[in-house]
Amino acid sequence: MPITWRNVESDPTRGTAVLFESARRALNDGFTGFNGIIDSRNEVNQQNWNTQKEVNTDQFLDRLAQYKTPEELAAAQQAGELDALKAQFGGQIDRDAVRGAEAAQADVLMKRIAAQNQYGDDKINRDARADAAVFDDLVIAGKLKEAADWKASRVLGTDESPATNRLLERGDVQFNQDNTKSQLAISQRQLGLDIARDQRETKDWEDKWDETTQRRVAIDLGDQALNGATNFASARSVYLTSAKEKGLRDDVVNAGLEALQKSYQTRTGLTAEQDALLSADSELIAMTKSAELAKEQLTKNRYSDPKATKVTEDEAIANIFPRVKGEEDETSNLIKTHLKTFKEKHKGSLEAAGITNLGPVVEQALKSSGVDEALLGDDTLDFNGFQSKMTNALSDYIAYTELRKQADTASSKAATKRMEKQLQMIQGNILKNLK
Repeated sequence: MPITWRNVESDPTRGTAVLFESARRALNDGFTGFNGIIDSRNEVNQQNWNTQKEVNTDQFLDRLAQYKTPEELAAAQQAGELDALKAQFGGQIDRDAVRGAEAAQADVLMKRIAAQNQYGDDKINRDARADAAVFDDLVIAGKLKEAADWKASRVLGTDESPATNRLLERGDVQFNQDNTKSQLAISQRQLGLDIARDQRETKDWEDKWDETTQRRVAIDLGDQALNGATNFASARSVYLTSAKEKGLRDDVVNAGLEALQKSYQTRTGLTAEQDALLSADSELIAMTKSAELAKEQLTKNRYSDPKATKVTEDEAIANIFPRVKGEEDETSNLIKTHLKTFKEKHKGSLEAAGITNLGPVVEQALKSSGVDEALLGDDTLDFNGFQSKMTNALSDYIAYTELRKQADTASSKAATKRMEKQLQMIQGNILKNLK
């Protein structure tokens, strides 16, 4: 029966119960609504947190993408830029994502540079096809001087040694043909022709042989001098030194030097004056000296021999076996036990230096571990102070790795700076030609 005020008035007990029930329901509805507001606010806060986490992660990845070379990335990591950015975001960043991206970025940058270099080499070879075809036609036709001039004034590819070999081989063929004709003529004259004329023509043939040989050597020395040359001055110095050692005539040397200069300018796009300006640039000189000093410091470390840094832990242990004949297994187990203890003790230093292979350190420590014949018998290693020797060897090895990084960075910076200035000069030359 519906509740009305008349029902309540006729039954006071019933009216009181109804009022309490209505109050209880109203209170429950109020709590339910309040809890709903709290849940909605928590959900909004969580969404805001997740959104900011994504924004922070994207910001870190954008910063990582700004580094265009492995050297820039390494410098930023060494300066703590990326660590500072992560610390700024606190826990509100996807650490797995940024850790993986940072670890992979160096490989990505190196592969990108390698691809760019490969593309550059491929483009040089594609652009050189037409000139290389003309050169081949000249060589086949026996026009060797024209072919040599053509080669000196153009780039025939990233590797011009095959073209040089074809030119020299064709020269040898022509020489052998001329030699055969000369020998036949000499034989005919020996049958009754004038002896004086025979001697004169024999002398001419010998002079021609000397001329061909010297010019061929000059071309070969010029190509060798260009390989690895950082500037024309160094290529010129290498060429002149080699020409002097070979005893070439002055006129042949000068002709070869002129061809060398044409080849260098064609290959680099620089005039002789611009090349000289680069060689005298104070900034480049200072950066080059810095790189050379860094490399010189490496030679003073016990790990300066490249082989010393490539030995593995197992190889280092095996190298000691000739001194412990008959006790190889025991010695190996003992060294590995020492090595395990050492790794646990110096875990922080190893991780900070990024060292995972202690082969070089083990080898150096074992070299200084002598034989104690009086106590342990012949051919038994003395491990007294072995941990200390390992510590000293590790200290030197960490110092070497840091010096090597500095040397590589200095050398890369010097080469990059020279390339930047060289490109500016080349761009200026191109603009002048377009006017």
